[in-house]
Amino acid sequence: MNQEVAISIVIPIFNAEETLVELNHQIVSFMNQKEYTYEVIYVDDRSIDNSWEILSELQKNTPKKIKIIRFTKNFGQHEATMCGMLHAIGQNIITMDDDLEHDVADIEKLLTFKKETNAKVIYGVYPNDEYQIIRKTLTRFYRFLSKNEGEDKAKGSSFRLLGTDVVQHLKKHKYSFVWLDEIFLWYAPTPEFINLKLNENKQSRKSRYSLFRLIRMTFHVGLYTSTRPLQWFITLGFSMSLLNFIIGTYYLLKKIFLGAELGFTSVIVSVLFSTGIILIGIGVLGIYISRINSIVNKKPHYSVDDKKC
Repeated sequence: MNQEVAISIVIPIFNAEETLVELNHQIVSFMNQKEYTYEVIYVDDRSIDNSWEILSELQKNTPKKIKIIRFTKNFGQHEATMCGMLHAIGQNIITMDDDLEHDVADIEKLLTFKKETNAKVIYGVYPNDEYQIIRKTLTRFYRFLSKNEGEDKAKGSSFRLLGTDVVQHLKKHKYSFVWLDEIFLWYAPTPEFINLKLNENKQSRKSRYSLFRLIRMTFHVGLYTSTRPLQWFITLGFSMSLLNFIIGTYYLLKKIFLGAELGFTSVIVSVLFSTGIILIGIGVLGIYISRINSIVNKKPHYSVDDKKC
């Protein structure tokens, strides 16, 4: 493949058999029209439909322009995107989704914006009202966590442009949990953002993330990229200790001066509530310890089953 590649387009794939052919057609048509030297890297996150077979056919027809990689199992969108970026050789790396939501023509806007700002990382930003309410709620929760950490990591989208220097840092970066926006901030602390609109000609708007998967992803991202949950439980622990001290003092004084019997129900409720808080706190602490264990054991973030590059 020609080493003088201007643009590498990285696309994580999961059960995208309905959109792959059209997506590839749009990319090839746009790149040929603009006369860019390019490559497209599709990373199949172990789809259970015919995505890999379609990718193989596309790669067979255009072997010099298309790279395809397949995981041994489903590892996640960010892991697939990272894998694709590590295989990219272009001067500019574009990441985008496989569902036709991102307009291929907007690549030109990202490239122009980079020339104007010389930014290392540029995110496409889309109106929140174009997403489902559950997705918006979970995004707002993660944005709340990131802002409390002093960094707005959730403002952008998966439609991004990165310079090769950021990707070179990515190859050397040591991480226990792959969340690309968190990693990018290490090497590009002031990313740029450009307002875009979702593709009006897309074939499908249905999200491939189930409700359970969205909640699980938000939960893990919140714990792995922020220490805020630990700080919350420390505050809650002090608050509960103070509240129990006040309640205990009240009943003790009531017993001493009024001779009143201590209520069995109030004691049980207090004990059960406090125990519940303690158990939740231990669970959160256990997850952080598990993260440390992953770092020590150097567990790989993904495993490649097949690739054609």
